[in-house]
Amino acid sequence: MISTTGSFASIENKEMKKAEELAKEMDSVLTSAIQKVVGGPLQYPAQMVSDAFSAMAEKYGKLDFPSLRMLETVILPKSMRK
Repeated sequence: MISTTGSFASIENKEMKKAEELAKEMDSVLTSAIQKVVGGPLQYPAQMVSDAFSAMAEKYGKLDFPSLRMLETVILPKSMRK
């Protein structure tokens, strides 16, 4: 990854694996919820759909990439440092 400030870092394999697993889970849960809502008689209460979306949003919010934290640091060129 390269930031807009020119910093760069690599995502650790274990972090990427977690992100990929979450993406698969999100795809499965959301696809299932949508199919149940539009697929026929309401056998899937609206609250369950809302809960599924909320659970996925919470997991997404907790996703972290510690290996990329350095990208948040602004590195000034030597000519601008004091």
